[in-house]
Parts: sequence; structure tokens; C-alpha cells
Amino acid sequence: MPQITPISLILPKQKNLQFTTYKNIRGPKPFINCLKHDQWSETKKGIDALVDKGVYQQQEPKYYWYRVISENRVFEGFICGVRLESKRKVITTHEDVMPERVQLFSDYLSTVNRQAEPLLLMHEDSFFTLRIRENIRRNTPDFEFREENEIHQLWVLSISRFYRLRKFSRECGEFHLADGHHRLASTQKWAEQHQKRGVALAFVMASNQLHNGVFFWATKTKPFPESLKSRLIKYDRSLPLYIKIKKKLFSISTPPGEHPLIFLYHQILIPNNIEISYFPEGTLSVKLLKQFSGVFGYNTLPMEEIISLAKKGLHLPPKSTYLHPKLPTGLFIAPLSTD
Repeated sequence: MPQITPISLILPKQKNLQFTTYKNIRGPKPFINCLKHDQWSETKKGIDALVDKGVYQQQEPKYYWYRVISENRVFEGFICGVRLESKRKVITTHEDVMPERVQLFSDYLSTVNRQAEPLLLMHEDSFFTLRIRENIRRNTPDFEFREENEIHQLWVLSISRFYRLRKFSRECGEFHLADGHHRLASTQKWAEQHQKRGVALAFVMASNQLHNGVFFWATKTKPFPESLKSRLIKYDRSLPLYIKIKKKLFSISTPPGEHPLIFLYHQILIPNNIEISYFPEGTLSVKLLKQFSGVFGYNTLPMEEIISLAKKGLHLPPKSTYLHPKLPTGLFIAPLSTD
């Protein structure tokens, strides 16, 4: 079972926030500006200065109920720390990670020593959310942050709800990781390297609230290997896997019993050293599209399939899912360990 713990958040003092984006990282402008340095040591100094100047304020360890309203959708669940066990898995995962990204995040954590974005975890008990949220919503949020298109609300959980939450986590059995595979792997690596018991900052919500999208996998490789060309067939929208070559769509046939994405990645892309650039849906413009010889696409995976794969210990390739909500970086900051 996952062992949850109160988390000591560092929160912005100002209620109305301006969000900005840097290298596809989106969050409050003061924090994002700290990421623009060449050295992680300078990033750490910048974050420390935000706390010293009172732009961010340290809170006592608490459990929180978190509600985010974004693009007319509401997501809610609890914010806590999840202790990472070295000898057993308390969070199931469904995607492989890229070693170079894990190393990048590990280097960041080793220097900055703080987490700046919660892992997005899911559980399968939707009734728990329904039972707890109605009572909480009757009270004014303890913290509220507004951005032009978003509202982020936090309620500090009372002692009675704290015990209900602990009881729920004991009975839950396991949490499934929805988003943050590289952050989880790098936090675990940090804990092993520093011989500390890692605590992951987490936003835990019911799986029926999550919305999945897709990444498009684009490549500049040409010509295509025979192992791919031999599997191109007339486009059939009922088939889960396809590729766009110039202005033509082709379906990609896969062997019976093989997961289409796992087969494509491990049997075609990796053996032929086909390099991939990943684009979330809606971000691959017509101008960008012209730079690539082909773009792979796939049908959105249902949440039930993602959880089933996680429980079986089967991993999809990196960037096979694009789960929402996408949380801002730097809105919540937390330590890496309670040691």
C-alpha cells in the first residue's frame, strides 16, 4: 500500500498570478524566470531568493484538497507526499522513460533540492472523491490562485479528514502514475544516490476524472526501412496505428496479440535507429509538418487499458499518453525528503 505523508508546501504569496512558458515549461513567471539560468546552482539561488523576499511562503506540513478549474473542466483530489520505497513499488507505471531525461531531472534535483510539480497519480475509487468533496466545497479555500484562464484552490484538511485520507490510502492498495514518469524515476534516483527516503509531491485523483490525449511521433528519417514499408496498408480508421507521409495516410498492420505501440517502438523504430520528435496534439503546425518525412499517429488509449497495463507491469513507449490535467510548474514547491 502507498504510504502518504503531510507535505510542506512553498506557495506564492500573491493570489493573482501571471503564467509564462519557457522551453515548454509553464508556470508562475517568478519561478519560470529562475529556470532561465545556465547552471542549476543559479536556479537554486533564484528560488531561494523568492522565499527570502516573501514572494513564496513556506507552509507547515499538511494534507490538502486541491481543485483546479481549467478550460471549463474541473479536476480535484488531494495533495500529499508519497514515500518512495526502495525495495517495493508503491506506484505502478505504464510508460518507459528516456535515460537522458531522467539524468537531467536528477541533476536538477541534486542541486536545487526541491520539487516544483506534483506527480499526477490516480486511484480507482471515484466514490471517495464524491464523498469528501461536497463537504469541503462548503468552506472557503485556504489558498486560491488565479491566472487568466485557471483557478487553483487549496483546502487544508481537518484532523477528521486527515484520518479518513490515511484510512483510504491503506485500503487503496496502490496508486497508478498518470503523468510524471521521468520525475518519479529521477526522484527515486535522487533518493538512492543520497541514501535518503524520498518523498514525492503528488496530486492524487480518481481515474474517471482524467482525460487522455495523444502525442504525434514525427521523424525525419528517409528512406523508411523495409520493416516499416512492408506493413503500410490502405488507411483504415478502425485500425489503431497510422502514419502520414506527405499528404497521404497509411494504416500500419501489427501482428495479432501485439500491442500496436509497443510493436512499433521496439520492433521497428528502435532496431532501425529511427529518431522521433514528440508533439502533443494540437502543437504540430502545417509549417512544422513539412520538416518531417513521416508522422506516426495512434488512437487514444482508454483509461481502463492504461491501468490494466500498469497492473500487469507492462510498459508503453515514452510519450504514448497525454493525460490531463497538465499542472503548472512552480505553483507548488516542496522538499524531496522528510529526513
